[in-house]
Amino acid sequence: MKNDAPVSAQPVSAQPVSAQQGALLERLRLSPGAVTVPQLAAAVGLHTNTVREHLEALVARGLIRRERGEAHGRGRPAWRYVPEPGTPERDRVLRDYVTLTRVLADQLAAVSRDPAADAVRAGEGWGRLLADEHRLAASRAGEDPTGQGAEEPELELVWPVVVEMLAELGFSPGVDPATGEVVLLRCPFVDAARPRPEVICGVHLGIVRGVLAGLGAGSAVVELQPFTSEGTCRLVLDPPVALPEEG
Repeated sequence: MKNDAPVSAQPVSAQPVSAQQGALLERLRLSPGAVTVPQLAAAVGLHTNTVREHLEALVARGLIRRERGEAHGRGRPAWRYVPEPGTPERDRVLRDYVTLTRVLADQLAAVSRDPAADAVRAGEGWGRLLADEHRLAASRAGEDPTGQGAEEPELELVWPVVVEMLAELGFSPGVDPATGEVVLLRCPFVDAARPRPEVICGVHLGIVRGVLAGLGAGSAVVELQPFTSEGTCRLVLDPPVALPEEG
């Protein structure tokens, strides 16, 4: 059976990319070599000017780089684009996360009567730890981790922090401009998710819920729609929160 899951991730910038930027970034990562603007435009069905603008935004954020192609005849050779590799330290951390999650999935499947529910609970604990780390780092920097000192901060301030954490974990979150939903364009755990999607996806949902609860927004309702028709996973938040789409 075909599994339309997001592909395995490399580390990405902490801010979410737009859906179109994510599609271009994914195309570059799957390409065997450097790619030109016209080639990318033809591959994704966008105008060359639109593609060029998105590529320059990705270059500015350090996700890709551009280089001159070989000169043939008169005029300057065209720019060609390639993805930037991940840092060794971040790659190691992501590999550790993947290994831990795979072991957890196997263990839950072996001993739990309800692996999916237990996976969500495990993820919630993980998410609360991430929220605690975020609060501690913000406190040391003299910042309010959600921009407010309120006991229950506004969801509009907490949700971007959650999305940033997902980016740091390698999910490359983007924003669907039509719905405002967060689309997970890449998944560092996709290989582990294929044999046990109910466990791996449950952990991811639990992480999001745990971070929300740890940052004081536990009353929000969030659901994960895994492996949607476009080959991504989606986070649906109730009440919905609009995130700006970059690019």
